[in-house]
Amino acid sequence: MAQHKVIFDTDPGVDDAMAILMMAGHPDIDIVALTTSFGNVSVDMATKNAVYLSHMLTPIVGKKIPVYKGINKPLLYDNTDGFAEFVHGKGGLGGLPVPDYDDELPPLSAAEFIVKTVRENPGEITLVPVAPLGNIATALVLDPELPKLCKDIFVMGGSFYAGGNITPVAEANIYNDPHAGDIVFGGNWASNSAIAGLDITYEAPMMRDWVRDLGRSNDIAKWMAECAEFYMNFYQENRGIDGVCCHDAIAVAMMTNPEMFDCVTGAVRVIH
Repeated sequence: MAQHKVIFDTDPGVDDAMAILMMAGHPDIDIVALTTSFGNVSVDMATKNAVYLSHMLTPIVGKKIPVYKGINKPLLYDNTDGFAEFVHGKGGLGGLPVPDYDDELPPLSAAEFIVKTVRENPGEITLVPVAPLGNIATALVLDPELPKLCKDIFVMGGSFYAGGNITPVAEANIYNDPHAGDIVFGGNWASNSAIAGLDITYEAPMMRDWVRDLGRSNDIAKWMAECAEFYMNFYQENRGIDGVCCHDAIAVAMMTNPEMFDCVTGAVRVIH
């Protein structure tokens, strides 16, 4: 039995795809579902990308990972005029083509699915949100007892000491829906839960030569390396890093390998 049963809340996104592939190959992780949000791309594109990744990974994980479509804009204001295709490429996956599938999406929204699944599996589900936090915040409104029913939560978002990546102080996931972020960070989650902010995700880039070497491993690794080229070029031009910051994969690593991280405990609020 997998040690970690994960609902991965995502807006794919190159680094989202990296994290999903990382989880698919991990023997201790069962990807229960992908729930989607606006963020790097629109929620429609995020859902299309998630369905594509689900099909790609079916032979690896031995099942079709279900995809639940989620929130399409921030909770309290519309901040969706532009997305981050200048970072992740057209369509969000490095500009690579994304095929259309005729999958019929489940009728539940992402937030409804999260509540239902956690309620049916108390103490077993880990939430790993790596997108704006509207789906998790909505789930908390639907069921305020969610934090004590989840096993834990690992968020990729925020920046405590490293500055921002969308303003001088703000990280994109939290900036894109600050009210949702404040709701989620105010939850009474399990004590082993954690936030992977830019403070640590900028400290562990995967260098271009390593990405290209990895791409020679198999067809999926080759696809991931090609997907990452646009993203690596962005980091080269904007931060002088000849590689890629695997932000979302760090949240997964905090879940699977907590001994690698030194965490500081305290209350977190979002100023907006």
